[in-house]
Amino acid sequence: MISFNFKYIRPSTVEEAVSSYIQLSRVYKRVLYYSGGTEILSFARNHAIEADVIIDIKAIPECRRLQHHQNRIIYGAALTLNEIIEENTLPLLTSVFKGIADHTLRNRITLGGNICSKLIYREAVLPLMLTEAEIRIAGENGVRREKFNSIFDKSLRIEKGELLVDVSIDKSFEGAGFCSIRKVNRGEVDYPILHLEMLKRKGLKAAFSGVLNFPFRSDAIDAVLNDNVDIDEMIEKIMHLIPGKIKQDQWATWHYRQMLLKKAIRSAYTHLEVR
Repeated sequence: MISFNFKYIRPSTVEEAVSSYIQLSRVYKRVLYYSGGTEILSFARNHAIEADVIIDIKAIPECRRLQHHQNRIIYGAALTLNEIIEENTLPLLTSVFKGIADHTLRNRITLGGNICSKLIYREAVLPLMLTEAEIRIAGENGVRREKFNSIFDKSLRIEKGELLVDVSIDKSFEGAGFCSIRKVNRGEVDYPILHLEMLKRKGLKAAFSGVLNFPFRSDAIDAVLNDNVDIDEMIEKIMHLIPGKIKQDQWATWHYRQMLLKKAIRSAYTHLEVR
């Protein structure tokens, strides 16, 4: 049960959504975009978030499309994870998204909602980091396109009132080899204590979730993966390049996470190097 009252807006175009945000934010303090709504509803029920206005973007065709355009595949921000899984346009996305939550929740969790989440895991960003994805963002000054890796640093760096419209990925990644290693504390459905995605295409790339308080990839780590050094030396070098202190919480100690991380890198590297 949500304990606060709010104004509900359901625009039919990107321009209407952004215009509504700008106008309503002059009157109301807390205006939120809403796609799947799983996080907003969860936080609201726990009294961790309130909103004066909710702008539902699910009626905007651009935010709901999944289409091939020239050499790219475009995913609207309001597509649910299950909708993307069912289309199976890129095996890497399908593999990652299947590990997020359970089937029922994936019917509501959207691509944009996971990317912009306040949760530390945001596993949907891992394949975007590895596939040189581009995103379209709409704001007061119009629509712009950005490289995902240039605008995601611990979180998506967009301005207040800007709307994530869609994500696009080059079709050439469809046949790229990859290895997914996801470890949870208990059961099959849980937040990861470690999630490693490694991709092989013109060399190796890796992206991580659950290790730190934010998902990350690193050019320096990728360079070490492709340095042709002894695997034990490679792993130790990578440990020194992790951009933060490894997490310790009720699910796992930092030492246990580090052990899992070393094993995961070894396993993924070995798997992809023999392909």
